[in-house]
Amino acid sequence: MPFSQMPVLEAYEPPLLNKSDIFLLVKYLIVFIGLLLVVFMIIRPAMNAFSKAVSTMSSTPSSSASSLPPAAGGAMPMPNAPVADGSTEQAPNETVAINQVEGRVRESMVKQVTEVIDQHPEESLSVVRGWMADAN
Repeated sequence: MPFSQMPVLEAYEPPLLNKSDIFLLVKYLIVFIGLLLVVFMIIRPAMNAFSKAVSTMSSTPSSSASSLPPAAGGAMPMPNAPVADGSTEQAPNETVAINQVEGRVRESMVKQVTEVIDQHPEESLSVVRGWMADAN
């Protein structure tokens, strides 16, 4: 009987990652996720609040009661009020330029604010006093 051939064994290749390497990767992954949570839960909202505060401080004009335009007879002029020649000042949805305000405001909004002030003068006065106290 001839000799039988022995099967050829393939060379042993160790695994790419052993147990200690996997634990090291998991540890770094946990630290990375923790850093992401800190950035998105703490640093980002703090930066947003800081940028809003800076933009608010830079956009608030240094106004006082003396810089407000004088009102005729102590009352706020009504929109679409007749002028001395009998015509109205502006059309219903025209825009009105207001001092110390960036942009333009619809005249109907000014009319609504005027009506609220006329209906609740004490509350509106307390609001303005609160604004003036916050400015100081």
